[in-house]
Amino acid sequence: MGVAMALVLVAGCGSSGSTGDAKAKTQEAYAPSIDPAEFTIKIDYKYFPLEPGTTFVYRGETEHAAEGDIVEVTFDTKNVMGVECVVVDDRVTEGGKLIEQTYDWYA
Repeated sequence: MGVAMALVLVAGCGSSGSTGDAKAKTQEAYAPSIDPAEFTIKIDYKYFPLEPGTTFVYRGETEHAAEGDIVEVTFDTKNVMGVECVVVDDRVTEGGKLIEQTYDWYA
């Protein structure tokens, strides 16, 4: 059984120095070495299987309202940095209203 590896794209964030620090700190550009052969779109990890057509539904309560998260594994793929990834549609609701929707990519 393969282990799912999430392809994470990270953008570097600059940090500011402490109050009174006159020089700004610099950060090197993030340039990972990605080998597409090390990834697969067959994600069968038993705790997070991403088989196309699968829907996960999560429900909970916040201090303001009922919250839900619907995660749908699509049949679509997207190429990210040469790696073929499974597209996952993630929708968060609060009080029955959509408050966030993202398309996430996994390999």
